[in-house]
Amino acid sequence: MGLNGPGAPPPASPPTAAKRPWGKTLVVALSVAVTLGLVWLLARQNQGFSVAQFAAALKNIHWGWLGVAGLLSVTAFSIRGLRWAAFVAPYAPNAKGLDLIANTFIGFAAVVTIGRPAELLRPYLIARQLRVPFPSQLGAWMLERIYDLLSILGLAGWAMLTIDAAALPPGSPITEAIRAGGAIVFGVSMAALALLLAFTFAARAATNRLREALSFLPERHRDTANRLTEAFGDALSVSRDPRILLRIVCWTLAHWLMVGVTFWAIFQSFPSSSHLGLSESFRFLAILALASAIPIPFLVGGFYLVSLALLTEWLRIPLEASSGITLVVWAVQMGIAIPLGAAAALRSGLNWRKIKSMEQEAHL
Repeated sequence: MGLNGPGAPPPASPPTAAKRPWGKTLVVALSVAVTLGLVWLLARQNQGFSVAQFAAALKNIHWGWLGVAGLLSVTAFSIRGLRWAAFVAPYAPNAKGLDLIANTFIGFAAVVTIGRPAELLRPYLIARQLRVPFPSQLGAWMLERIYDLLSILGLAGWAMLTIDAAALPPGSPITEAIRAGGAIVFGVSMAALALLLAFTFAARAATNRLREALSFLPERHRDTANRLTEAFGDALSVSRDPRILLRIVCWTLAHWLMVGVTFWAIFQSFPSSSHLGLSESFRFLAILALASAIPIPFLVGGFYLVSLALLTEWLRIPLEASSGITLVVWAVQMGIAIPLGAAAALRSGLNWRKIKSMEQEAHL
């Protein structure tokens, strides 16, 4: 992973990438095959799949609720941009929130269209916007990921601890195992949060400890690891100010609250799920987000399969309606970033060629 500054020339592409272009194609093909196979198994378990019922589920969408869900999703993305302003407050106090929001949409649009390797495009764009070194924004991105992961773990632990008795047989070993797992996940999230706060107020000591722990790496990797550690330590130092830390925590809570309410609005837009309340919406979000955060080898459709399994097996919604809900969840939660990101890129004078060039400069 390169840490080139905004003005650095694009590094040469690794030779192996040109020699084996079929590697990524093979992975995608296997992923699609496995995904389709598991969808077929779900359809068999649910006594087939009716295209007519699937079309009816989409036809009966309440467009008013769907519009509300879209607005809430845009707000959640915007909160991410405003939270980034807290990460850079000490050295970029005049950072424009609208520009940070625009780069947030561009970054997520790139992730949706290019894939996870484009994650670092967003901090790279923000580094160019603020005219600061790229590693400083890489550290902010790492800290953002940690706060989001801790939020997901906390939500997932709560969801497993409080899952309703109607969904699982009371007193069964499976129920007890799920609730015990919830207690463990929630406890781990709270312990990790306490450790993060301790590191925040002792950033320099934490950075030195991490550097020592990584000293076993080969020399060719140690320099990159040290620079990443330094960037993370600088980001921790920024959030040591209690006012900045409070802003980060509040924006993080606001973001996930907005996402949970977005899921509830999506459920309200389908007749088959309109009976679900906020508690089911947040539980669905928590488990889906946790599953999506775990890389599943050879499985492109992990998000879709987890969503379908939760909707059909837990919430008892027919497979056809569950498929429609899953498509809408993806479109509202991620797909909406594509047109907004494209509009933001055009406004910033960026086109696809420039974005791909920036991707190479950041060595994504």
